[in-house]
Amino acid sequence: MQGILHKTNNYCTISPMPRPHPTTSLPAKALQEYQEIADSDWGTSVPLTELIKRINRVAVHLITDEDEQHSRVKRLYTDRSFRHYTTLGCIDPAEKEGRRSVYRFRHFVQGLLVRKLLWERLPSEQIAVVLSGRGTEETEQMFLGGTEIVFRAGEDRNTQESPAAGTVETWRRVQVVPGVELHVRGDLPRLRQAEFRQLLERVEIALRGLR
Repeated sequence: MQGILHKTNNYCTISPMPRPHPTTSLPAKALQEYQEIADSDWGTSVPLTELIKRINRVAVHLITDEDEQHSRVKRLYTDRSFRHYTTLGCIDPAEKEGRRSVYRFRHFVQGLLVRKLLWERLPSEQIAVVLSGRGTEETEQMFLGGTEIVFRAGEDRNTQESPAAGTVETWRRVQVVPGVELHVRGDLPRLRQAEFRQLLERVEIALRGLR
């Protein structure tokens, strides 16, 4: 396992690197609302109207009024738009309790990450690929810590080509200090203790080379 340091002027990135705790680049108000809602009672399911209410409490603070004016994506979900992205496979379908359709915390996090990626101009078809098979914890870390999408052969965000034509990598971005970030590939497996120590040593050597 190697840590590779890239330096452009005063900007450095190191990848890959384990991420024990999420850091966030979210606006302060959005993070505050997120934490309050995440810590609320999710032991029971909620109907769609309540889920959208909770999502929109955070989403309204993710971008400014001015940014929204220059975007085709609205800040707030409606019942219709939420169902639209569920149909596209970006958000998991509702669960069933008898005849009722209900939602849980994972739907809350998925809804927020979808909205964030849409604002970052990622097509919904690609979002469905990026989120496919990801657990709630990983989805939450992607939302809190930021996500860099890397398009490989066959993937062009400016074309209508099918997502299956290539591959998409996701990277989490973690700021260590101003000017230095860690980029962590989304599928990086958990490191054993010996691997972790070895990686830290390689990172230290790379950083000492900048002095």
